[in-house]
Amino acid sequence: MAVENQSNQMVLKFRGRHWVVGPMVLVSVMVAAGLMVLLQRWALQAPIKWDLTRSRMNSLSPGTAELLNSLKDGKLYLTSLYLESDLDSDAQKKYREKVADLIRLYQVQNPAQVETRWINPIKEQVQFTEFLKDILKRPQFKKQTEPYHAALQAYVDEFGKPFNNDLLKLIEPLAQAAKTETSGGSPVSEIRRAVSSWAEVNNKTMQQIQRTLEQPLPEYTQAVGVLQGFYGEVGSKLKYFVEEFIDKQSTANALPAEVVAALQQAKPVLAEWVQRMNNRRQELSNLPPLDLDEVLQRLRGNNALVVATEQSARVISFEEMWPAKSGSFASESKFDDHLFAGEGVLTPTILQMLQQKKNAVIFTRRGGGAMFGTMGQGAMARPNPYQRLKDELEKLNYLVAEWDLATAAAPPAFNEEVDYVIFVIFRPGPTVGPQGSPLPGEISATERAAILSQLSDQARLENGARAIFITGYDSFADEYEFDEYLQKTWGVDVGTGMVLSAFPSRDTPGEWVLDPNWFPIAAQAEYADNPLVTRQKTLPTLYPLVVPITLSESPPEGVKLQQLAYLPVNSDRWTVEDAEQTWRDYLGSKNSKGRNFIVPATGANHGPFPLAIVGEKEKNKVAILAVSEEYLADQLAQAADLVNDNGVVQIVRKIPGNFALFTNLLRYLDGTEQWMNIGSGIDASRLELSKATRRWWQVMVMGIWPGMAVLLGGIVWLMRRR
Repeated sequence: MAVENQSNQMVLKFRGRHWVVGPMVLVSVMVAAGLMVLLQRWALQAPIKWDLTRSRMNSLSPGTAELLNSLKDGKLYLTSLYLESDLDSDAQKKYREKVADLIRLYQVQNPAQVETRWINPIKEQVQFTEFLKDILKRPQFKKQTEPYHAALQAYVDEFGKPFNNDLLKLIEPLAQAAKTETSGGSPVSEIRRAVSSWAEVNNKTMQQIQRTLEQPLPEYTQAVGVLQGFYGEVGSKLKYFVEEFIDKQSTANALPAEVVAALQQAKPVLAEWVQRMNNRRQELSNLPPLDLDEVLQRLRGNNALVVATEQSARVISFEEMWPAKSGSFASESKFDDHLFAGEGVLTPTILQMLQQKKNAVIFTRRGGGAMFGTMGQGAMARPNPYQRLKDELEKLNYLVAEWDLATAAAPPAFNEEVDYVIFVIFRPGPTVGPQGSPLPGEISATERAAILSQLSDQARLENGARAIFITGYDSFADEYEFDEYLQKTWGVDVGTGMVLSAFPSRDTPGEWVLDPNWFPIAAQAEYADNPLVTRQKTLPTLYPLVVPITLSESPPEGVKLQQLAYLPVNSDRWTVEDAEQTWRDYLGSKNSKGRNFIVPATGANHGPFPLAIVGEKEKNKVAILAVSEEYLADQLAQAADLVNDNGVVQIVRKIPGNFALFTNLLRYLDGTEQWMNIGSGIDASRLELSKATRRWWQVMVMGIWPGMAVLLGGIVWLMRRR
């Protein structure tokens, strides 16, 4: 009996423990699940993010984050118009998803001020139409399009119908007279057909203009062009009809009397229409260009991203967001053929729309020909040497101008308010001597003083003037024109001569050979640990006509100099005083095998050679490039491959490092370093993790995580044993 009671007590005790463990397990699971939910919610809302990709494609740069966080007054609207259909290719899905991830990053950075939206123009046509109407309501476009809309509406209301009524008054007697004629080719019939054709053209033009006005986003410029064509074509024919044809036919006695009377009666009325057409055509030609045209042009293509504020809107086309990889025949259907510009194109677009004040860049030269605009006319027109550079700088929101000291005593003024004016000072271009021979391009003391006055303390206080000195080799000059200023003010001495690049002879040790295309150009530079040149380490960069520069060991008081890029000591590089004479001597030197050769002079300087230097003194800054102006010329800095992308030809830079360094120097000088290094395309077809990241996750997955599971299991096992 005692044994049975003891057994029953054990059973009851076991059951009691069982009932306690069950709820405890259930509560533990619920608590764990709750903690996971809270952790996930915190992860979505917390500002802490961890981008494991080497290209940082899933994170925003500090500059972009600062820009988005500065949004206080108005909102920023990012609308993806990337298409979606049942027949989507894998590439289209990736394009759409990647852009969606990008604009979501922008929204997460400042949810209160950044709104994102996705509209599929194929399946959501009503929403797309309303979206287009909303764009047109932006003050920037509304104000610009009002005179266009008024001109088109005036044509429909005040011109088209009354003009046709007056033509019909003339057509009626012509039609009556034509009935009595036996030949369809009589003068009366010809006149009637001509007048009727004008009325028909007028009707078609009215219908076309009316359709334009009814569109959600009217193509005003195209419609105005149609109207100008109408005024020009019909107006010129009507002018001849009024001023010559009617009088000739009236005196030729070839027309019935009632027709002559009708023509004479219509003559003053039609003459008035001729005058009105001329006036209206002139008014249309005076209309300013529309920013809306660019928006319309970019919306015509598939897959656009619209960036809008309360005031304006801009469109980032597919070609801008997904530029072709250099050297590839890109197809929109092949995702791997494209780079993802992402933040590099979206942030500058936002910056252009939000930045109230701009900074200016003035390229200073003396002679040498125009830098911007075009040369030649018609089919022979070609851009001047730095026009594409100007276009690219304007995309970065800079105002750009040139100052030729030979024709202007003062730099050009800007209509807009600017924070900083940065002078890019070129060496003077050669002049033309007798029989077309080049002569040294000299800068006078007055011209030198004009430039330096723009860099004075007073000018710096008034317009934030700063400078980039282009100091490269000039075969015509004995010394650098601003060497004295740089020595006294910044402790930088610009030497004479040029850094020559040679190749070791393959068959004769101790001799070198020269390539006529490469001996004046340096590459393979070394870079400092500085954000200004972070990207240079991975971007192709060429340095033409490098001049030797020396940095003072004891610069003027308060001056801080930093060497950003330099050519290290190398036996294949050395300085020569006269590059042209060195090349002639090389061509005249033959070794035992009959080949040209060169050897460095005894004691030749093999480096190191500074290439890019920045200096700072109190609130003043300067940048010095030991290269010629060819460093920035379009033929080098903008040299590109033409890549056909699904029928759209894109330009992909071959040597992007030149422009990248130059723009970073501008950012340094105008204090906008946060915008540096935004703009490199990412190869989104590959998800690259760094070696350290991969190793960490390998340890985590194969070691730490299983170890934690074993540890927790052991703790549970010990608790159950109790």
